[in-house]
Amino acid sequence: VGAIVGHYETSLLDVRIGTNRTTYDPLQGSQGPIVTSDRDNTELFGEGQFRHAFGDRRGLYLKVRPNTRNYDQQFDQSGFRRGSNGVRADAGVDWDIDSALLVNAEVGYQHQAYDDPRFGTIGEPDVRLKLSWWPSLPTNVTVNATHEYYEAFFVPSPGAVRNKVVARVDHELRRRWLASASVSVERDDLRNVPTHYTAEIADLSLKYLFAEGFSAGVDYTF
Repeated sequence: VGAIVGHYETSLLDVRIGTNRTTYDPLQGSQGPIVTSDRDNTELFGEGQFRHAFGDRRGLYLKVRPNTRNYDQQFDQSGFRRGSNGVRADAGVDWDIDSALLVNAEVGYQHQAYDDPRFGTIGEPDVRLKLSWWPSLPTNVTVNATHEYYEAFFVPSPGAVRNKVVARVDHELRRRWLASASVSVERDDLRNVPTHYTAEIADLSLKYLFAEGFSAGVDYTF
């Protein structure tokens, strides 16, 4: 449920409230069934965003997202209480530089207080940067960088801090042929425990566009 007030060419206020319901199917492991019902939860959240535009594809915005998460089972199988409440607030800018370079920069802060004192309260800055550059008409280069905290179902930890960079190049070889290459580097550091995960991904693809909405391609991921 929400409401939007204003005009997209000047100032716009978007306010809404909603709920998410998440349930997990039971799993069968090599040593028997895996209980997943302690992950079932309901989230109640609000979202508010104010944006002020300075012409076409240029603007500043503020957004805030408070939330509370309640799990069906107060304690999970490891004895942790994963219920929590918190808020995420960000300020950002969208800027079109000569129609060849588009920049989206966002910075803010996340605060999540957990019912379990072993998890405590998580406070983490979050930063997002998106660049889209056209060095020539058939070529587009994009770079996305993210630093944020996200909640996950790790046994000894409530979540992890993600640092991720993705670089991608799309090039039109000739009409209807599109070649793409991307590299992604991600490191996730679990909170409260000395554990981290890293992922490095390279991707190459070639696509042919038959008609509007129809294409075929081949993709290789390492």
